[in-house]
Amino acid sequence: MKSLCTFCVFLVLTGCNNQYLELEKNPLKGVIDGKEWVFGSGWVNYDPIYSQGLQGILFEQELNDPCSKVQIVEPHISLSIPYARGNYNLPFPESNFFVDFSVDGVKEYTASSGFIEIVAVTSTEVVGFLSANFDDENNAQGSFSLRLCD
Repeated sequence: MKSLCTFCVFLVLTGCNNQYLELEKNPLKGVIDGKEWVFGSGWVNYDPIYSQGLQGILFEQELNDPCSKVQIVEPHISLSIPYARGNYNLPFPESNFFVDFSVDGVKEYTASSGFIEIVAVTSTEVVGFLSANFDDENNAQGSFSLRLCD
C-alpha cells in the first residue's frame, strides 16, 4: 500500500542560513466544527512536560508575531509533536503526542487518522505537512510553517 506522503507536494525555498523563505504549494486548510478553516499562522514551543516534543497552536489569523497569541477561543488546531524530522501516522501511539481540532478552546476532537510530516526544524521554525481527520466536520490537509517560540 502506498503512503499518502507520495502524493504530497512541497515548495520550500531556502536562503541564507537555511532560513525557509516560502512554503506555498498546498497551504493548510480544512473544516473545523463543520466550518471552512484556513491556516493563517501559528507557533510551537518546547513541551515543558515532555522534553522530546513540541506543542503549539495553528490558527486562522495571520500575525507578524504569532508567539504573542496565547489564548485562543475560535476554531484552531492544537498539537503536540515529536521534536524530530519524520513522518508520523495519526493517531500517535504515544499518548503525549496528538493533533486536536479545537472548536472553542474547550471542546476538542483528536485526529483519528492521517499523518503529519515534519520536514524541517530550525532554531526559529517548524515546517511540515498535515493530513488529519476526525470526521467530515473536522479535518485538515496542507503545508504549514510555525514559529518556534521561547
